[in-house]
Amino acid sequence: CQVGGYPHPGGSVNAMAERWIHEELPPPSRKRLAATGGNLDIPADRGTLAYVQGYATRQGARVRLLAKDGSPRLELGLVDPGDRYPVKFFIALFTVPTSSDFPFATVEALDQGGRTIARCTAGAPPVGDCRDV
Repeated sequence: CQVGGYPHPGGSVNAMAERWIHEELPPPSRKRLAATGGNLDIPADRGTLAYVQGYATRQGARVRLLAKDGSPRLELGLVDPGDRYPVKFFIALFTVPTSSDFPFATVEALDQGGRTIARCTAGAPPVGDCRDV
């Protein structure tokens, strides 16, 4: 499982795990793409600070965050931790308009050629987080 942690800009420490762990669901048989994120409610650059973190299949070269209207919001490279891990990771801090309720609606994993190889939607059942298996 992935358990992410980071120091919150407000001073506390956050640790997150995939929701299926907390709800005692069976683990996914094959992990291709997962993301979690949210608004940190901290004013920044004409908006508020938001974050996204997760992992993608090793065939991925980058991930793209899409807004609710389908427009690209952000594109990120993937960190390859080596052969010891079956996935690549990503994390980003960025600003969103103050009125935004969630910093992304869809996440896509893209291959070297820019083709979508996995897609997930925030809030998709059964886990609530963005996960494509």
